[in-house]
Amino acid sequence: MPRGREIQHDPEELRRRYEKRRGLLKALAANLERSLVEQLRGVDHIDRISFRVKGTSSYLNKVLGHEPPYRAPLVEVEDQVGGRVLVFFLSGVEIVRQRIHQVFRPVEGEYRRPPQHTLFQHAYAEPQHDVAYKPAEQLTDDDRRELAWVAASAWGADQALERVRARLCPALPEQR
Repeated sequence: MPRGREIQHDPEELRRRYEKRRGLLKALAANLERSLVEQLRGVDHIDRISFRVKGTSSYLNKVLGHEPPYRAPLVEVEDQVGGRVLVFFLSGVEIVRQRIHQVFRPVEGEYRRPPQHTLFQHAYAEPQHDVAYKPAEQLTDDDRRELAWVAASAWGADQALERVRARLCPALPEQR
């Protein structure tokens, strides 16, 4: 098999093979979501649990833009199915993380698990991914400052909400 830059992927063949695989990936996402919903049953203050299959164009962009090129992209691209758990309070993140570790086992020393975010973290992270991580054009210094301000505001909102929650409801059921 060719090495390094010699590997060439045909975009139409990649598209065809990934589209053929999407049904299996959708079933996997649905099974993972059901399993995690069951594992997190009884944990309060979860806004949502969701899994999704990576879009075809996103998959193609990742594979075709990766350096060094993937040798077997259908095997090597690890985020073909992704999930997330959104919680209302910062204190819920660790509770959810511990429960998730009971379902997802370490792979090469790491946990492959859905991210756990508060609603404020999600409100920042979701659009930031498209705006800053995959921008249509280069970010200016002002763009970076504005994104940092939004991140700091989300962090501050989480901190303030958690302080109020801890003062008014110190023993929420999720902390049992």
